[in-house]
Amino acid sequence: MTKLADKSYVGPGELVNFSIYVKNAGDTPLKDVVLTDSMPSCTVSGPAGDNGDNVLAPDEEWLYTCATTVQVDTVNIARAEAKDLRGTIWWDEDSVQITVCLD
Repeated sequence: MTKLADKSYVGPGELVNFSIYVKNAGDTPLKDVVLTDSMPSCTVSGPAGDNGDNVLAPDEEWLYTCATTVQVDTVNIARAEAKDLRGTIWWDEDSVQITVCLD
């Protein structure tokens, strides 16, 4: 999983666009994929890249996006959870730091 921001340094209240890439690096399909973001105001959309079966196949990668304004220095964390065919829960998370510049 990889979380990216379109900028790392912003002015107070500036809009930041986030991209979250979720890839199945394992060898078994994953279902019931749920992505959460630590910033409630960053409503996640997606995934793009799903072939329509709602299963994250091995080596398949999905893209989620969200955007929000940032007022203070922030570490934004995204977490993905999914289940394999046996019901075992797998998860991963990544973060990106945004620094608010006052000048």
